[in-house]
Amino acid sequence: MSTNTAPASTRDVVDAFSARFGEGDMPALLDLFADGVAFHVGGAP
Repeated sequence: MSTNTAPASTRDVVDAFSARFGEGDMPALLDLFADGVAFHVGGAP
């Protein structure tokens, strides 16, 4: 079950992420990310 409404707060985003991940709804999960997101992971390349 996916929701197409944008979460209103950080807590809403975390809750939506967890719910969508748990449901296996990857398209809805990816909708939570900004279009220009960049991930940085510390440590050796």
